[in-house]
Parts: sequence; C-alpha cells; structure tokens
Amino acid sequence: MFTSRAPSLTLAATLIALTLIAAPAAADPYSESFARASALEARGQAAQAAEVLQALEADYPQDFNLTLYLAWLNFQAERYDAALVSYRKALTLSPESLDAKLGEGWTLLRMDAGEEAEAAFEAVLRASPENTSAQEGLALLRGEGAATEGVTWVQTGGVTALIFADHPIKEGGLGATVGLDAAWGHGLTLGATARVTGFQAVATGTVEIPGPPPMPGQPPQTTTETVTEDADWSQREFYGRLGWRRPAWGVEARVGYVDDTSEVSLDATAFGFKAWWSDPIPGALALDVSATRYDDLTALQATPTWRLSMDNGLFVEPGAVVQSVDGASYAAGAAQAGWIGDRASVWAGGRLGDLTRPTALDQPAVYNLTETITQGA
Repeated sequence: MFTSRAPSLTLAATLIALTLIAAPAAADPYSESFARASALEARGQAAQAAEVLQALEADYPQDFNLTLYLAWLNFQAERYDAALVSYRKALTLSPESLDAKLGEGWTLLRMDAGEEAEAAFEAVLRASPENTSAQEGLALLRGEGAATEGVTWVQTGGVTALIFADHPIKEGGLGATVGLDAAWGHGLTLGATARVTGFQAVATGTVEIPGPPPMPGQPPQTTTETVTEDADWSQREFYGRLGWRRPAWGVEARVGYVDDTSEVSLDATAFGFKAWWSDPIPGALALDVSATRYDDLTALQATPTWRLSMDNGLFVEPGAVVQSVDGASYAAGAAQAGWIGDRASVWAGGRLGDLTRPTALDQPAVYNLTETITQGA
C-alpha cells in the first residue's frame, strides 16, 4: 500500500518558514553605535559621540574607520591628546591615509606643536600637492594667513499678539521682533535683537497699581493711576550679546534695555552672563545670572538648568529661578521637554512659583511689570 507523505513535508516547511519570518533580527551593536554617534555629532555633542565609539574600540582594535572617526570626534570635542592618539593609531593601520595624516597635522597645530604639525602637512602635500586644508595649515604656521572658517549668519523675526485677561492696565498689544546673530566657527558669537510693542489700554477708569515688593513684615504698597481710552503706549526693547562657544563649553555676556513710554510700566537696564559646559558630565549644565536696574529697585536673578539629551533627539531640562529683589526673595521651579530634529523642533515647558520682574535675556525679554507674577505650567 502506498502512503503519500507530501502533506507532512509541506506543513513542516511552512512551519520552518513561519519561524524564520517571526524571528526578530539580531541587533548589531556596531551599526547601532555608529548610528548613535552620528546622531550625537549632528546635534553638536561630539564628546558624547566619542564615548559611544570608545566602548567599541576594544572589540575592534584593527578597524581603521572606527579609529579615524573616533579621532575626528575627539578633535571636535577639543580632546586633542585623545585625538592625536587615535590619528596615529589610524596611521599604523593605514600608513598611506591622507585623512589620518591631515588630522594629525591639525591636532598638532591646536596643541602648539608647530614643527611636528608642519612635517605632517608637508607629508600630505607631497602626496597631494593641491590639498587646500594642508596648504591652509602651513599658511597658519608660517604666518601667511588666518583660518578661513566661515561666518554663519542667522536672521530671526516675528510678530506677537498679546491679550491680557483681567489686567488693570493692559487690554492687548501687538509687537514685532527682528534679530541678527553671527558665529565664527567654534568661537566668537555676536548678536542683537530689537522689539517694538504697542499696547492698548483698558477703558477709561481709575485703577490701583501694585507697588514694589514690600519689605518683610510690611504691608503691600499701591498707587492710583487714571487711564483713558486714548492712553495707548509703546515699548521699545534692545538686546545685545557677545560670546565664545566651544564644543564642550561656552560663555556669553548679555545686555538689555527697555524704553517704556507709559507711566505705569517701567524702564529697565539689564546685564547678564551665561556659562554652560557638557564635558565630562552627561548632558549640559548652564547657569544664567542677571542684574536688572529699575528707577525704584534692582532685581538680581540666577537660573541654573540641566539639559539631558537622548539619542533620538528628545531632551528634558529641569531648572530653577531664584531672585533677590531689594531684600525680598522669590523662587520658582522650571522644566521643559522637547524634540530637536534636523529641520524642525518642538518643545513645551513652564514654571511654578512667584517671581517679580523676571529677566530672560536668552529669549530675550525683560518683564518690566510692577506686580508679582505667580507662574504655572
């Protein structure tokens, strides 16, 4: 008697195929690490990108591309000792590599090892006489030129519509802002912003205007002001900034001036300073301090923040705002979170606490209000 076994074989083959399709692809740590490093580099986090690849180096000691990329990331992060070690290791793996020799030359130049840097650039030019990067390096060493890092210009502008609910003086407003910033490579930054805002007053009436923050134990002070329908006014703001930015740290001095044509808001002059650093700590720590002078008081403010970035572009940034205003203290917690992509970004955040006349020169803005602001997210 003949018995067919074809159905059993077909079923077995089908089960095997289904098993192969359902099995997840094994993760490739090498490719994942390169992708993470590339994403971090694109966001300006060269030091963190180098740390990602550093973990692979022991497992792939003969990988030229890995070693060369690691050298470049350390160079961008200004870790010149580590960059030089990696560039020279890359040269042992591929002695004819012009990229590695050129990287060695520029690293030595940044380390003020002029003679060794010159020898490296000359070696590149012997193999490739038209290499413009090596020519530039030699020109710098011989005092024949300056670095040709281009200037990056960023223009900003916008229109703002304001609506004030239950405000004793302001009903609404419309403002226009323009700004221009310039950056010279990983170095000098310079910028300015101007804003003009027209405010619409509430209907005719007499209102009480809160005075400056009272001393501890003293009652609040108020003044009486009469406003009319034609009492609209404008406010002009001017801001400037000058800084120095490097891959792992930066500093910036800031100044702001507010000229208010009303008698209910206040003129203000603000001076500030911000410093941030990201190596060797995870994320980026920043401290923003300012002193804002009004006719009746001076407001001192400090804002520490800590931004933690993730590989997929997401970030969270907790922080705080602390003020000292003529003997009175104020504080607020702050937090924001968002996503930064190649061509777009989104974020949301808020503050919780009481502040008076806060200054935010990074926006830039000076809130020249007489009343204390209770803030919430």
